Amino acid sequence: MVWDFGEINPLGTGSGNVGSAIHWIIEVIKHENSNPNFANVQRSSSMYTSIETSSLDAVITDPPYFDSVPYADLSDYFYIWLKRSIGHLYPEHFTAKLTPKNNTFANL
Repeated sequence: MVWDFGEINPLGTGSGNVGSAIHWIIEVIKHENSNPNFANVQRSSSMYTSIETSSLDAVITDPPYFDSVPYADLSDYFYIWLKRSIGHLYPEHFTAKLTPKNNTFANL
């Protein structure tokens, strides 16, 4: 895996700085708080879903990188990191030792 570095200076005054990022985050939060619609978020396989197709506006998936060794290693690293930091808040999502590498999401 090759590292890639961001090309912005978050502490500067140009595009992508911390101040403008916070400004846009606040604007999005204000907009979403005034929006009466809501989202239904479901963790499952994109191949198998129990949601009626006609009720969906969008389906957002993460590409199937589990069979590519570097991505599988990275997903395990972040899974363990998340399990240690927020696993107590969402224990149902962190029951396995590592990330699933097969079709186990089909049964969620």
